[in-house]
Amino acid sequence: MGAVATAGASRRPRWHWHQSNWRRAHRHVRRVQSRIVQAAQEGKRRKVRALPHMLTRSWSGRAVAVKRVTTTRGKRTPGGDHVTGDTPEQKAQAVADQQQQSGRPLPRRRIALPKSNGGTRYRGSPTMRARARQALHVLALEPVAETRADPNS
Repeated sequence: MGAVATAGASRRPRWHWHQSNWRRAHRHVRRVQSRIVQAAQEGKRRKVRALPHMLTRSWSGRAVAVKRVTTTRGKRTPGGDHVTGDTPEQKAQAVADQQQQSGRPLPRRRIALPKSNGGTRYRGSPTMRARARQALHVLALEPVAETRADPNS
């Protein structure tokens, strides 16, 4: 008889942020994006709808989106959940959360900034999960927008 696995335990080894093959992930995202562009140019509407769906649910797409959010200039700005995604564990958790995420995002964190005339101006920062979700959908929708945009602009 074989060893009995405990309930809920994954047989897959734990994934670490720094051990990722980023070149492969970026190549996969670019390949799917080029397939989206090709399908849009050929007028294959079903394919244009199916490929972004595939990209937003792939591990590579989620990981590249989280990497884009956590390595940009605004990466230190915490959102409503006060998470910045500094550690590799938080980044790996953000990739895993993208898979299960559905519904509405958490509300934005409102920060009051002083104005020169003595008043205040409010700035709203979305949570890191919401920013990663937006980046993921940008990866999927940008190729379609580029092919349908005005060629003379």
